[in-house]
Amino acid sequence: GTDFAPIIEKRVIPRLERRFGPRFSLARATNSLLGDRVTVAGLLPGRDILAAAKAAGLADIWLVPGEAVNDGGYFLDDMTLEELSSQLAPARVVAERELGQALLELAL
Repeated sequence: GTDFAPIIEKRVIPRLERRFGPRFSLARATNSLLGDRVTVAGLLPGRDILAAAKAAGLADIWLVPGEAVNDGGYFLDDMTLEELSSQLAPARVVAERELGQALLELAL
């Protein structure tokens, strides 16, 4: 979602780049299913994540908010995490429920 994006851009990416080099960028996904006023990651459809990733360009790894994927591996729009992964191959797609915390820990 877009709510957490400013925090990632201002606090997390600079730390990651200091530690690992300038290889990180953020792809913002807008919610086309529920509207752009819905800005939480847990309600992002898979197709919007896919569109944002494709618009951002090539990557080795895509970190996807795990909150957007249910326990069965489906996004709100019935796209599966497996389908998203195949669309973004050869990049690896990782869905992490505690995405923010995982990024902060990586940056420390």
